[in-house]
Parts: sequence; C-alpha cells; structure tokens
Amino acid sequence: MNKVLLVGSLPPPAHGQSIAFESAINALKNENCKYEIIESSFRGGSYLSSFLKIMRYIFLVPYYIIFFRPDRIYFLCSRTFIGSLRDLYLLLFCLLSKAQVLNHLHGSDFRDFLLTRGYLYRLVLLRIYKRIDRHAVLIDGMQEQLFEIAKPSNIFIINNFYQSNAYINQLVNKVPSDTGLNILYLSTIIPSKGVFELIESVIEVSKTINVELHVAGGFMGDQALSTEETKDKFNSYLLKNDFIKYHGVVGLDEKYKLLLDIDVVALPSYYASEAVPLCLIEAMRMGCCIITTNYKYLPELIKNEINGLIVDIKSVDDLVSKFKFIKGNYDFLREVMAKNILESSGRYSEEEYHKNIINFINGVS
Repeated sequence: MNKVLLVGSLPPPAHGQSIAFESAINALKNENCKYEIIESSFRGGSYLSSFLKIMRYIFLVPYYIIFFRPDRIYFLCSRTFIGSLRDLYLLLFCLLSKAQVLNHLHGSDFRDFLLTRGYLYRLVLLRIYKRIDRHAVLIDGMQEQLFEIAKPSNIFIINNFYQSNAYINQLVNKVPSDTGLNILYLSTIIPSKGVFELIESVIEVSKTINVELHVAGGFMGDQALSTEETKDKFNSYLLKNDFIKYHGVVGLDEKYKLLLDIDVVALPSYYASEAVPLCLIEAMRMGCCIITTNYKYLPELIKNEINGLIVDIKSVDDLVSKFKFIKGNYDFLREVMAKNILESSGRYSEEEYHKNIINFINGVS
C-alpha cells in the first residue's frame, strides 16, 4: 500500500458515515503512504455550490486515477439512484486502473436498493459493482447486503466506533440515578426512528415515575411526515410536557457531557437504512443501558437483558413496560452500565477501528 485514493463525504454535517470516513483518513496519517481525498457529497449550500461540487468530482476522479495512479481506491457506496450514478462513474474509471477497489458499506438498505432497480439498470449495477475487490460492513449480519455482488470471503467486518473524549475519564464508577429515570434520544429527529413512540411512552411512564427525557439531534422528514411537520409535532409535545428537554444539535463535548448523567439511551428505530448506530456505541461506552428495537441488525449489537433491552417496533406499551422494569431493577441497571463500559472500551475504540481499516486496505484478514 503506497498510494490510496479515498472517496467519501467529510463533516460537516457530522453523521455516522462522514465521521467514519474522516476517521479512516486519520488512520492513514500514521501509515507510510501517500493519499488523496475526493469529496463525494454534493449536498448543502446553493444550487451553484452543488453544481460546482459535482463538476469537481467529475474532474477529480479521472485526474487522480490517471495521474496519481493509486494502489488502493477506498470508497463508501451509496444506496440511492443519484448516488449510484456517482459510484458507477468512479467504478468505470477504475476499469482503467490496476488498483484494488475497496467498498465500505454503512447502511442496511443496499440490497433493497439494488433489487428494486429496473431490470437493465440492475444488470449494469451488478456488472460494475463486481469490479470491487473487497467490501467491509459494520456487523456480521450485514454481509447479506452484498451477496449479489461479493463472495463472503471478500467481505470484512469492521465494527463501528466511539470517538475519544475527556468525559470518558470521568466514568470511574457510574451509578444509576436514585431520584428518577434519565432517558436520552440521541439521533436525527425523524418519525421512523421511533421518536414519537418514545415520547408517548415517557408521557405514560411520567404518571408513576419521576422521569426526564432529553432529546438531541436535528430534524428530518420521511415518508410519514415532512421535516417541517416533524418539527411542528415535536414542538407540540415540548410545549405540553416540561419533563422533555431539547438540546438541539450537539457537538462532541456536549454529547459526551450529556451521556455522562444519562441512565438509558433509547432508539426505538424502524428507519429504512438503520444499521449500527454510532449513538448506541457511544452510549455503551458512557455506561448507559440501551433500549432499541427488534429490527434489522440492532439485536446483534444490543442483546436483550444483557447489555440492554429489545422492544417491538412501534410499540408504546412495550417501551412503557421496559422503562418500568429498569426503574424497578436497580441491580440490573447498574450491572448493564458496568458491562457496557467494559465491552465497548476495547472492541469499539477508535484505535481498534484504525487497525481494522488498515488491515482492510491491506487485505489482511
């Protein structure tokens, strides 16, 4: 590995995929190799800004492949139609290169996207994606997303990670709150992430338990509600319930400071591309109990009654039951807190992620 071309999106905005791509770049900084970066996100700013980003991408892909002559080309594949055109453009130029092509998949809806394309376009995608030499996914079960285009022997598992922060060092002996239950929702506020089912369940729990629900994240729409409708609905709950605290979009320090005093992080998601949410790994490292749904690969990360609790999707009653169970079982909560800190400290550290990225790029199993 002498030269690496990295193609992906960098923060801002900071989300799981952009944070992971930035960390992959940082992993290479400690290696004896040259690398170049192509920004592949065209969003944000004006139409002119997006157009200029597209033109820059169109120019830089052939320029770096022809003149930089990389040994490895590492990219993060898309699961949208426009994004797939961007990937095809890159991979077509890869046909002119002897470089090994490496794809890192971060979402859980690639297979659905692939199989729902029109017949001819699907054939093109299947043919071109087979130019890729190695793939990486976030958890074992996600390998199935790539079976149409890759052999299992060419798929690596690279665990997601938490970013180091000074607040981690304050976790000497984290114990549950003895006055009530502190719950945090730490993700994009979007209906299919289960945020409104969570709010409804906390409203019900508040009738018998002293509870606070903290919410942090920006707003986004989905098939159920637009961004503005989502924001309006959330704000209506906020106005009526003083135990709901909204923190907006939080930075790294503020996020970890918030997690330090939280008992439970809840993400009752049924979001289409949910895979291995970074927020749950961060919550584990900060000694929180996790509540999430029996959906896609979430039960592989969170084992029921071991490092958290699993609920049925869209079930307010199930969430209510789990919150009452946690509040009534202090020893269980304390045990889960300690277990999550211990397990995540090594397995999901950014240092371990860097090692795995370098091994993936080098083809070391």
